[in-house]
Amino acid sequence: MNNINQLWRRATKLVADTDVSGERLLALLWFPLHTPYMTRHRAGVILSRIQIISWAFAVLTAAWIGIDFVLLPKAVAAPLAALRLTSTAVFIYLGWPRELSRDITTARTRLALLMLNPLLFYLVAEALFAGIKTGGLSVIFIHIYALLPFIVVAGLSVFPLTILESAVVGFAALAAMAVGPPLSHHVDLDAYFAACWTLFLLIWVSVLAAAIQLNYMMSLVQRISVDQLTGAYTRDSGKELIDLYFHISLEHDTPFAVAFCDLDRFKQINDGFGHEAGDAALRDSAMSLHRYLRRSDMVVRWGGEEFVLVLTGTDADGARLILQRLLRDWLGMRPDHTPLTASIGLAERITDDIHDWPQLLEMADRRMYLAKRQGRARAVMCGDEVMLSPAAEAPRI
Repeated sequence: MNNINQLWRRATKLVADTDVSGERLLALLWFPLHTPYMTRHRAGVILSRIQIISWAFAVLTAAWIGIDFVLLPKAVAAPLAALRLTSTAVFIYLGWPRELSRDITTARTRLALLMLNPLLFYLVAEALFAGIKTGGLSVIFIHIYALLPFIVVAGLSVFPLTILESAVVGFAALAAMAVGPPLSHHVDLDAYFAACWTLFLLIWVSVLAAAIQLNYMMSLVQRISVDQLTGAYTRDSGKELIDLYFHISLEHDTPFAVAFCDLDRFKQINDGFGHEAGDAALRDSAMSLHRYLRRSDMVVRWGGEEFVLVLTGTDADGARLILQRLLRDWLGMRPDHTPLTASIGLAERITDDIHDWPQLLEMADRRMYLAKRQGRARAVMCGDEVMLSPAAEAPRI
């Protein structure tokens, strides 16, 4: 009990020492608040760890069959052996090396199967123990089996899970722990309640450990996936997101658009006003682009003064509305107090009949250069239609 309390205090101290904003705390609570990039990488980490743990448990579960036959009556050891082989088969299935879709639904489903497998094994084993007369090694052996819910709860700390995710698994283990001893008819009430209380405390230690892992992973992913100057996604993370959403668009036959935005005459800002002014212009541009987009859309800093807008579920008409607002208000002001404009090229998967995302980016890039050649401060849409800002279209008096 003292060890559990010490672990609790250490985990609490770790949380207190971690710089966590209110938004981050909500993201630690429940996964829908995670970014698509974070969700994809978290799913990948969970799946890879499931494979490693599954192989370890497959070996241990099968190897214990011999011990069952040595220490238990054959009438119990035989069905236990069949149960162990079934459980081992599930672990082998989960651990089998193959390419899996890195989506959070797949990861959570396989994690649930990993955790439920030993819990169901524990409950069936406890029911089988009902026919054993306690005494000698059999008592010790039954107590060893009673540790399975503790092992499941301890395993939570291996995964970067939200607080609610790990709590659900933890309390499922607690429910199994509460049901198991009565099934075996070997209940020492003092030991029973002490074990349940200890498991309850261990659940919260494991929940905190999983949340700390998740918080560290979120900080790391934020650092490597987001451009520190502008807050936009980096080029590498942007490619991964475009690949993900393009294939989702293909699978569900939904629209998907990208727009290349290249700031006009950006070199003049650096040359005439210094790189600090250039950095400020990049930051203002990224902030402005985010304001024009929905929460599900993304801004990627493609390189230098070039940004890519990733417009999920957006057709050519929807993209037109976004770009109309952009061309009307532009991206802030240059140091000389003139509008900071951009040359923009748009491409949309269905309208342009494009079947792979590099081709979609190439089309948007080509149209962006067409906008530059035609005078900058404009957007070239699907079909090479040119869209000017309202100020440029207004007649001169």
